[in-house]
Amino acid sequence: MDFKSELGIELTTQQSIGGDKDAIILDDGEVLFRQGGPAKFFYIIHKGKIGLFNKSKDRFFLEEVMEQGEFLCEKHLFEELLLERYAVSLGKSEVLKVDINQMKQVLKDCPDWVRDLFNTINKRLISSLEILEKHQITDERLRKKIPLGKEQEEKIRKNILKK
Repeated sequence: MDFKSELGIELTTQQSIGGDKDAIILDDGEVLFRQGGPAKFFYIIHKGKIGLFNKSKDRFFLEEVMEQGEFLCEKHLFEELLLERYAVSLGKSEVLKVDINQMKQVLKDCPDWVRDLFNTINKRLISSLEILEKHQITDERLRKKIPLGKEQEEKIRKNILKK
């Protein structure tokens, strides 16, 4: 999907595209959001890759890699939860961020059956992910182990720990 042609925008650093939507450019290792914070935005990845990291003791580990066209924080449209992972750019990335309250309003304005459908799909996806995790079935991209060099790993660690 070409977001530039569909939405009529040029993606540049923190360019406002009207209302509560912004296109942002992230450099390698830059943190998009942090674990434990409130979900304020719904994100659409336009270019690049975003790694979702979790923390175990003093180490951060890559759980999932999100790529072009994928969404972040979609389950927060239906549930009031804190962010469960750290989202960090793996290389240069372009992301469209939309105020989560604006997305909730769009869903609220839809017929009830549309909102119920999205909610059901969301719950089934979460349930499927839990089953996959329980049986230790992982994303093929993670089996290939996206190579994080020592330098990149240290940069990501420092950026996550930076407030």
